Amino acid sequence: MQRKLKFLVVLSLFYYLPLFAHSSVYISVKVNQEIITNYDIKKEIKYLIIINPSLKEIKKEKVENIAKNSLINEKIKKNEIKKYFDLDKENLLRKIDKLNLVRKKYLLSEIVFKISQKNDFIKIKDEINSSIQEIGFNNTANIYSISESSKIGGKLGWIYENSLSEKILEQIKDLKIGDLTNPIRVGNNFIILKIEEIGSDEIIVNKDVELEKMIKFETNKQLNQFSKVFFDKSKISYTIDEK
Repeated sequence: MQRKLKFLVVLSLFYYLPLFAHSSVYISVKVNQEIITNYDIKKEIKYLIIINPSLKEIKKEKVENIAKNSLINEKIKKNEIKKYFDLDKENLLRKIDKLNLVRKKYLLSEIVFKISQKNDFIKIKDEINSSIQEIGFNNTANIYSISESSKIGGKLGWIYENSLSEKILEQIKDLKIGDLTNPIRVGNNFIILKIEEIGSDEIIVNKDVELEKMIKFETNKQLNQFSKVFFDKSKISYTIDEK
């Protein structure tokens, strides 16, 4: 009997230990019926700092705000993508079939911004350029970019030139590592790209892997093309309750 009682006590401790460990967890934000806790925000901050260590140079309050907005945007965009985006997978597969065995690729970072009036273009562009000079491209992306990539300092990863639009490829093909493009108009927004590295691969094409990469890239591209207008309209229909 005593042995059974000890077993039950130990079992109950294992059950309640996680609750004790996170007893200070509270709801920070509610997006419709989905909750975001302070613990979620802390985890997001750790994740963002791992993939973008330069965030340590930004004030704690700003980093917390970036992490919170990142989680809010993820929940909204995840729902909106399911509603609106139906990618042409057959067309993407045709692109994969045309891939060369040796492909040029770019390691890119981006800052995507929007203007409300034509007169704002020069002002915002100058603000972004000054910020880049002061705190660097990646930290500037954290603060100014409206793209999903802003939470990781605007980093897009390696992108093969086949995946880039002619308009963007024309702008970057003669640039060197470390160079920035002028603002490029993409839909309703403007994008500034930074060439982090340039490389090439001799590859055996894995269609499943390449399709997944292209779906992610195309989805982000579609979101960015009308990101702010679309996202702001979508956000209105969500109840965001900050505690």
